[in-house]
Amino acid sequence: MLDVRNAAELVCRWGGSVSTVLFDPSVEIFGDAQGVIAYRTGFGCAVAIGDPIAPIERMGQLARAFRDDCKRRGLHTVYTVASDAFATWAANAGYGVVEFGCELVVDPSYDPLSGHAAQALRRRVRRAAKEGVVAHEYTGGDARLEGELERAVASWLEARSGPQIYLMPLDLFAGRECKRWFHATRGDAVVGVMELVRLESRHGWLLSQLTWTPDAPPGTTELLAVRALRAIGESGCTYATWGPAPLERLGAIEGLSGFSEKLGRFVFKNTARAFHLEDRNRYHRKFPVARRAGCHLLFDPPKIGLRETLQVLRTYHARAA
Repeated sequence: MLDVRNAAELVCRWGGSVSTVLFDPSVEIFGDAQGVIAYRTGFGCAVAIGDPIAPIERMGQLARAFRDDCKRRGLHTVYTVASDAFATWAANAGYGVVEFGCELVVDPSYDPLSGHAAQALRRRVRRAAKEGVVAHEYTGGDARLEGELERAVASWLEARSGPQIYLMPLDLFAGRECKRWFHATRGDAVVGVMELVRLESRHGWLLSQLTWTPDAPPGTTELLAVRALRAIGESGCTYATWGPAPLERLGAIEGLSGFSEKLGRFVFKNTARAFHLEDRNRYHRKFPVARRAGCHLLFDPPKIGLRETLQVLRTYHARAA
């Protein structure tokens, strides 16, 4: 198991949009301090989370070693949230490849409130400001405020209901060496919290967690996100990602049988409907999108069956209520 400091260094130097799973002590690790694959096992599968967290030139070597280790242990290998580049490598290595989502990438050097397309976003921000909401950056060193931020996050978690799907428990200050935080207040109360994670290999930031209290005025999260984007944009940053978001339906599928393709499309359609996955896209589309990058599922052997489906859902803590 990596200690938190080593995990933070790997995430910061080589991580992608789901690499923060390294901060979850329950995740399994393959590799060493020079590069790792984070994964969870069950139902005869090892489900890797994101690309190998390693220098680009070492990814293939690490992935081959992981695949060999899985075969030795009698496990099928699955990757979730694989990038376009790693999916291309995997296709050439004999994996089945399924495009399921995309990353919405924002350029923070442009004002998110400018232009005709930002009308709805401007209305939401103005409404929150009219209600007295103000956004600030937290720069550390205040134990009392950290407690308030954690209580605000806890109130958001307690208020959630209905079907849930998430990667890991939310730990606001784990791996703090690679994070920034912004919070929204109304009067003396914290009503929103946003966490950003530094991604050096992408020369930018992951807009990692955005939470709000049950009594937060409408527009609080939008005001908070605009404040954070402006802050990193002022430092010259031109890259920020909201992380993976699902497509309306599965995209390109390579290397799978007709049966696996039909099963994959059926499962995805019903999972997206059950867990309201489109809501994530709807919120993020309020912000100007600079470009979209593909997100893929990878399967070795190249098939989708019950075991792969169940373990992917289990890896993301999917539950009906």
